[in-house]
Amino acid sequence: MEEPGIRWLCVRDLDVSENGMFAMRCATEMGFLSATRSRDVAVDKARKSNPPAALLRLDVGDPTDPMAQGANIAPFSINPQEYEVVYPPGTFLQYLLVTAVQEFVPEPAAGDKQSATGSQAEKKEIKLHVVDVSPQFA
Repeated sequence: MEEPGIRWLCVRDLDVSENGMFAMRCATEMGFLSATRSRDVAVDKARKSNPPAALLRLDVGDPTDPMAQGANIAPFSINPQEYEVVYPPGTFLQYLLVTAVQEFVPEPAAGDKQSATGSQAEKKEIKLHVVDVSPQFA
């Protein structure tokens, strides 16, 4: 699912609390910043991470500004279905707020067996933090 002007980034080991280092100091990516245009791709990656990763929702603003949209590298990717875009080194991510703790219930993994009663195995509930950020470009 793509939203104009929104990009998604899955990050692990990031304290996204209001008093955490990211909230207090924000972040600058020293290399290329890779994001996806698809919320579903980012959620899938976050679910597969252990513990579940946080999702950064990048509101890039004007959908007609080429710099804000990032360089679309999906046509050149080995995984074009990830809808990857990249931003230049030095991209600054301004922490805005944790918008919500979203709950997603993953699909059962292939090979899950049904119990003797015929019902499917219980699904594990996963909570993902979604953080709104505003990227600033040098």
